Amino acid sequence: MKIRFSTQVKTGSFDLGLHKPARAASTADIDLTTGGLLTIDGLTLVADDRVLVKDQTVGSENGIYLAKTTAWVRADDFDESSEIVSGAIISVQEGTTNGDILFVLATNPPITLATTSLSFIKTTVNASDVLFKSKCHLVPSMGQMLLSHWPIRRILSSPLH
Repeated sequence: MKIRFSTQVKTGSFDLGLHKPARAASTADIDLTTGGLLTIDGLTLVADDRVLVKDQTVGSENGIYLAKTTAWVRADDFDESSEIVSGAIISVQEGTTNGDILFVLATNPPITLATTSLSFIKTTVNASDVLFKSKCHLVPSMGQMLLSHWPIRRILSSPLH
């Protein structure tokens, strides 16, 4: 299930694409055609684990995938251009390097699946602090929508690397 907040702002709309968490995130290029249940970032994957693939040599192959014993497939919430929003947030649950990290899609629109190179950047915020310990909501203020809970505000204003 993808959660998307969309509301009217003075000059347009505000979309924040929150996707189901990934169990792991890549640390190197993956052969998606051969696929298989690989070990990624210290985790041995099982069938249908969600993986944030972010390090492909061909950037248009990046995205969220389901690990399979054969070729990997894109996750159902990241397999159409309309589902991929610049600024989308993906939480990674486990891993030696990428566990408990939030990644943000830094690619500017327009985004066309399998054509546009997708670039994910790591935030400086711990994913478990934001997604599992807080309740976040949007609050209208002076014609704008503000994220009211401090960890989310911190994500959107923190320096990314």
